[in-house]
Amino acid sequence: MKKTLTKYYLYAFALTLPFMASAQPSPGQQTQQSGTFPNPFGTNITNITGILNPLIDLIINIGGILVVLFIIFAGFKMVLAQGDPSKINDAKKMLFWSIIGGLILLGSKVFAEVIRATVEQLNV
Repeated sequence: MKKTLTKYYLYAFALTLPFMASAQPSPGQQTQQSGTFPNPFGTNITNITGILNPLIDLIINIGGILVVLFIIFAGFKMVLAQGDPSKINDAKKMLFWSIIGGLILLGSKVFAEVIRATVEQLNV
């Protein structure tokens, strides 16, 4: 058992060695070592709203897609219920709460814009 594990480790090392060697810069290639990391949000970020706005937009976009998928799934559940009152009731509840979730998403965007406008007015 120990012998086979050692053999697998040697094979894995031999297979990854070319990748490790190619990660090194060529002798004539210059490397940039400034010690700083680039800003993933861009270079024009000067305040907290510049960070929060793209993050809120991303969350709302993902949530909107999920709301649409849940509404479609609730429709499928309603069609597949085939007249069973308990299954139709479950599908109606799912549709209702999916719409409520979509309204919460829209309300959160409005709420975030109100807070952003207030903070910009206060010049904080």
